[in-house]
Amino acid sequence: MLFYRYSYFSNQNDFEFYLKLSLSVIIASLIIIFFVQYLRHRSDSKYRDLLIIFGLVGILLAGIQYTRIQQLNTAHSQQAQMAQFIRSVATAQKASLKTVAVNTTSLQQNMVVRVGHQNYQVIFDNNFTSYQLQKAQLISQDITYQDFRSVATAQKASLKTVAVNTTSLQQNMVVRVGHQNYQVIFDNNFTSYQLQKAQLISQDITYQD
Repeated sequence: MLFYRYSYFSNQNDFEFYLKLSLSVIIASLIIIFFVQYLRHRSDSKYRDLLIIFGLVGILLAGIQYTRIQQLNTAHSQQAQMAQFIRSVATAQKASLKTVAVNTTSLQQNMVVRVGHQNYQVIFDNNFTSYQLQKAQLISQDITYQDFRSVATAQKASLKTVAVNTTSLQQNMVVRVGHQNYQVIFDNNFTSYQLQKAQLISQDITYQD
């Protein structure tokens, strides 16, 4: 069973989103440039064709960005809720944040929270504003933790220097350790991974803490 620690929810960033946003700005700038050139040289069909091509690309990117922004807002809201929930459990159980983990990436009825070696089933009210913990036993004791510690430990780096470009585990995602970028190759069950050095096309990097 896969559990997620507090650092998984508190250290997310979305490099992919900002990369696409930068690309959208570039496309929009090119559209404006070609539009101005088209107005100056109406007889030259080259600028008209380029304007149409980049206009269509811009519309496509705008649609993709709108969908991505909606997904990002939902993901960030879920991450904030989970981080707040884990802090609440740690405070109530008088435990360190490092010892608290959950088995889902969003608040769910009957989810499992693990505090140290003790497991609890979480019973929420209808509005997910309060909860009760009931001791529970896991059918399988094969437990894997997902956070940034694995990469940081393997690379002998500080957690603060590790960042990823997605808000969930994905094949071929990018993890950045300091100034070095790696492509992540997972096994079929996403229980182990390999890091391969990678180069970013754009170096315009923004971090979301």
